[in-house]
Amino acid sequence: MLNGTYTNYYQPQQQTQNYYQPNTSNMYSNPFIASAMQPLPIFNQQQYAPMQQQSFVPQNYNYQPAQQQSSISPMLMNILSILMQFLPMLLGRNSQQLNPVPTTPVYATPAPGTDEVLPNPVAAPVVTLTVADQPVSATQTKGEVFKEVMLDMVGLTGIKDEQAAQDAKIAQNEAKDIVQETAIAANTTAIAANDAKDAAQETKITNLEAQIAELKAALAANTAKDATQDTQIAAGVTKDGQQDSKIAAVETKNATQDTQIAAGVTKDGQQDSKIAAVEAKNTTQDGQIAAVVAVNNTQNTTITNNFNLINTRWTNSFGFDLNGNTINRDPLVLDINKDGKISTESEKGVDLNNDGLAEGAAVDGDKMLAMSDQNANGKIDAAEVFGTDTINPFTKQKVNARNGFEALKEIAASAKEATGIEVSTNGVVNLSKLQEALAKADTQLGLIGDNNVTELEGLGEVEAIDSNYTETPTEGMNLQTSSFITKSGEKFETRDVWFTEKK
Repeated sequence: MLNGTYTNYYQPQQQTQNYYQPNTSNMYSNPFIASAMQPLPIFNQQQYAPMQQQSFVPQNYNYQPAQQQSSISPMLMNILSILMQFLPMLLGRNSQQLNPVPTTPVYATPAPGTDEVLPNPVAAPVVTLTVADQPVSATQTKGEVFKEVMLDMVGLTGIKDEQAAQDAKIAQNEAKDIVQETAIAANTTAIAANDAKDAAQETKITNLEAQIAELKAALAANTAKDATQDTQIAAGVTKDGQQDSKIAAVETKNATQDTQIAAGVTKDGQQDSKIAAVEAKNTTQDGQIAAVVAVNNTQNTTITNNFNLINTRWTNSFGFDLNGNTINRDPLVLDINKDGKISTESEKGVDLNNDGLAEGAAVDGDKMLAMSDQNANGKIDAAEVFGTDTINPFTKQKVNARNGFEALKEIAASAKEATGIEVSTNGVVNLSKLQEALAKADTQLGLIGDNNVTELEGLGEVEAIDSNYTETPTEGMNLQTSSFITKSGEKFETRDVWFTEKK
């Protein structure tokens, strides 16, 4: 230890500071290195001044770090700077040396309580400190020994624990500040709402003040009138003593009028207050009613949309809706007779739901697109027409399609994968090429109509079918429409027809 007065530089000071003031001294930096790099003032025979310590006293929710100044003996700092130059050597490292302390002369500081300043610059004293070799244990490095010597020299042994405790207190205070700031934010929001209400009340008060101003104007007019009458009465006092009685009567009347006016103003103010209260209550109720109506409208719209969505998905998936419990089956029907419409008839033709009964057929010359028997039941039914129940001849599985056009697309894709034949181009399925691919799966493609459910008819003039369909909403369902192309290039309507029956 150095000779001289010793003071704990981290002793808390008996003062109250707002610890959120800007910290210009940077209390978390290394004060020894930072000071050692600057020119040092002359020691001037003063004892070591203690470094001010922060106090952590919250004040009115507005905490800022307190300014802190440190004061360490210049001579001690000079010694520390010299020791810092030998730090790399003591640690056994080849790191870059710290910058040496410049030898620029500095002026001496005045003695305490005087204005005396030394006139000539004096070079900072250079002190050579010999650090005795200390034994190093098996678990203690030279750096640790050096650290212990340094801490013992400046009297900082054990201070880190105090600093850690103070840091913990600071963290607790900051956490409390966050909670307080959150509460302040909530109060600020409430105050803003109250300010809005106050603004509305101030508007009404302004209106009342205008009415009062009108009453005051009327009163002023009466006062002016009274003044005129007073002048006339004063002029006639010498004439007739009876005029005094008249004046008195007029004054009494005026006093009565003033009383009545005052009573009227008071009554108006009371009525205005009642009206304002009623209007405020009505406004609140109107807002509540509007909010309830808006919520109800939103809920009704949401319920309706959800029901329609579920109903549509249910219908497309299972063939019946949630209201009518209907069964829908959908083969592709072509306008072969070219009359511009699709002609079908229920309760005849193809069994579309495998219940042993016929549900629908294409009539009047129009035809259904179909394949040869896939399920070996000896007839053409829902497994062979193009719809939601079609059996894919290449996979022998039911298609994953929600209409006949999607079933046609899936079978065309399977044909290419199974045979390598390019059946579809941009969604237009060439039926001749599809017929070629189906032949490799022992299946034929053709047309059926009316009650014919056993023999496929030829494709005739039909060359291709465009599977790129358009949807038309009809009675809560989307019906798909496209076209087929003849060998001469003409296009005629192809429709995914829904045959419906009640269960």
